[in-house]
Amino acid sequence: MIRVYITAYITSFVSIILHESAHIAAAAAFSAGIGKVQISPVGLSVELGAFEHLPLIKKLPVLLAGPALNFLFVFLFASNPFIRNANLLIGLFNLLPVYPLDGGRVLYVILYRLTGGLRAVRIVMGLSAALCYLMIMAGLVLLILFPFNPSLFCVGVYLKKSLRRHRTMLLLKLYGDFAKESVLLRGNLPGLD
Repeated sequence: MIRVYITAYITSFVSIILHESAHIAAAAAFSAGIGKVQISPVGLSVELGAFEHLPLIKKLPVLLAGPALNFLFVFLFASNPFIRNANLLIGLFNLLPVYPLDGGRVLYVILYRLTGGLRAVRIVMGLSAALCYLMIMAGLVLLILFPFNPSLFCVGVYLKKSLRRHRTMLLLKLYGDFAKESVLLRGNLPGLD
């Protein structure tokens, strides 16, 4: 039984690394650059360098490259249940509209374009918080029914705890962009005239 869990963990870990590698490759194709790469027991996390300066038509392929690779592996490894299921779950999970997952980032860049930054942050963070609470509640139900698998509960708690930090980062970036525009339009620093 332990062998099954180890196989599932290794398969998932490799799939997550390949998922993030697809984002890196797509970012490199659009000259977005890599800002920071973090490795943890649950996989890899990538922050892209010049991603914010890409037009929407280039941001979307970068954001969707990871899930696209996962779905490609679902078809390429259809006969291997470990690889198929791990990639299906990773691809679908990452498309959830929860920031900072890929689906949440896609929703944010689209809403940013349609409604502006502040409204996009409010909508995406509100939806993300609601979905995190649903994950936590579903995770609690699963813990009651299957006490040996706390994964959904833990992921929901982790994502919910990270929302405040991501919201702050997005707002700081928005205010930074606003300050830069103010300097460019006025030709001087605000408050120094």
